[in-house]
Amino acid sequence: MFDVVVVGVGQLNRPRLPDISGMLEFEGISFHSARWNHAHDLTGRRVAVIGNGSSAAQFVPRIAERVERLYVFQRTPNWVIPKPDTTFGPLAKLALRLVPGLQRAYREWIYRYAEATLYPALAQGWSKNVLKQRALRHLHAQVPDPALRAKLTPDYPPGCKRVVIDSSFYPALTRPNVEVVTDKIVRITAKGVETTEGPYEVDTIVYATGFTSTEFLAPMEVRGRGGRSLTDRWKDGAEAYLGISVPDFPNMFLLYGPNTNLGHNSIVFMIECQVNHIMSCLPHLTASGPIEVRPEAMAAWSRQLDAAMERMVWSGGCQSWYKTAEGRITNNWPGPTTLYRRLTAEPPRPAYRTIAPE
Repeated sequence: MFDVVVVGVGQLNRPRLPDISGMLEFEGISFHSARWNHAHDLTGRRVAVIGNGSSAAQFVPRIAERVERLYVFQRTPNWVIPKPDTTFGPLAKLALRLVPGLQRAYREWIYRYAEATLYPALAQGWSKNVLKQRALRHLHAQVPDPALRAKLTPDYPPGCKRVVIDSSFYPALTRPNVEVVTDKIVRITAKGVETTEGPYEVDTIVYATGFTSTEFLAPMEVRGRGGRSLTDRWKDGAEAYLGISVPDFPNMFLLYGPNTNLGHNSIVFMIECQVNHIMSCLPHLTASGPIEVRPEAMAAWSRQLDAAMERMVWSGGCQSWYKTAEGRITNNWPGPTTLYRRLTAEPPRPAYRTIAPE
């Protein structure tokens, strides 16, 4: 028996496997990248990687050096920008250790830079073309082959899907033992992958196909007042006031809940704001009993989110893990993080109400 439930299961934790015919017929070794088979040595193997987003960017450069042949099956290219990799010399390290406030000031500069440049690009503001040109320069600098560059050039605005931040992905794709395959996959066979243009024989398949991101809290079954199921309430897409509270589910709070993911800054910042908000709610329920967010506060929050989403690049036509199958954006926060900090710092009243214990 608990007085308060804080759910912190995250958004990207349950692997999503693709729906491709014949997956169970494959006679080699296959696994999702988030459930890596460390017992399977890839040295000298012929490997198929299905998917080419952020997951693939993390491991393709590492395995490309070891495998005999690597086929990266790409459905949609991703925008890629270089990853800053600052090297701190002895003097810089000494200064960061000894000068009061310098380390905090450096972190604040990184935060403000992302907020001032990356967020406007996602809101289709002044920096959207800056981001696009930076990605194109990165592509041209690292991929000299024009045919491969054409395969890797997206036809949608940067940010509509998650932007990959990496400086080693493109060089891995240019290796002589690596091939980017854009033909449509027809089926998985006993010996490999068959596309519309023919078969690719491999002994290992790695699925870099992301996560079931829009099914928040699944497969847990959560019931609130009157026995109402959270799954039923969220049948048209998950939503929560501030991404934290849901009407009819008193004393339940979410961390990294609906519409609190970012495409431009730190999730840790958002979670810290949520923790502060939850802590501000606890004295109220201690003094007065169970509390829940008011339905009218939830409705107003949903209207504000819908209006804000209209200007964001995610509302475009591209598919992404930010959206439900019906196209509703349930994952991302459409405002600056400074706004979210102000909103979560407001006192719980009048958005919350006290209810009688059942």
